[in-house]
Amino acid sequence: MTQWCPLMQFFFDETLRHDGLGDALDEKKCPCCDAAYTRTSHRFRCGECGVFTQCLSCVRSRHSLSPLHRIRWNGTFWAPTTLQKIGCVYQLGHGGHPCLRPAPTVHEMVVMDTEAIHTISYRYCGCDRSDHANNLQQLLRNSWYPATTVDPQTCATFTSLETFRTLNVVGNINVHNFVGAMERQTDPCLVVKVPDRYKSFGLMSRQYSFLKRMKRAGRGHDPQLLHATKRG
Repeated sequence: MTQWCPLMQFFFDETLRHDGLGDALDEKKCPCCDAAYTRTSHRFRCGECGVFTQCLSCVRSRHSLSPLHRIRWNGTFWAPTTLQKIGCVYQLGHGGHPCLRPAPTVHEMVVMDTEAIHTISYRYCGCDRSDHANNLQQLLRNSWYPATTVDPQTCATFTSLETFRTLNVVGNINVHNFVGAMERQTDPCLVVKVPDRYKSFGLMSRQYSFLKRMKRAGRGHDPQLLHATKRG
């Protein structure tokens, strides 16, 4: 702290700089595609990709495989927006490869991740290249754990479930506080209505914890399957 105190204004100024355009203030072109910026061009910044700006076309194409990234811009200043609002639709079933026959219906899903609670648009795969995986399999193979087995509208990422499990064991964090932190990550002031998925996450976390225990108990490749597991 003794070394830091003389530099606190320097650190403060640099953190404030992130609220503005920073190095992008005098940019004439999109750094991703070299498209010229105009006075009416929308510039987006993705918190996960980096501090550089992206034009509308680039932010769509770059995030076709990253539906849970958080972008900022409202046409005038940095404000949280979503990939769904700029027309991004995520394709399931192919691990990033294009689908030859995507399902015609675009669905909406609430996805709970460690960084935030997202609302995204997505399509299921409708072709044979996904090994005839049903809807639940497509979600699970994308590392999204569905809250229900019939027409799921809420998922939690495997990463968020694993993070909660670790924090629960090490720090005794409960579901209520963990989901509350997710909500604050999504909107710190809770001005925008954040989907309430407290009960759903509690259910998913209990199921995930059970499956982890079965895996550690060596039940993963038992020919008699999980139902043959004896008590104790």
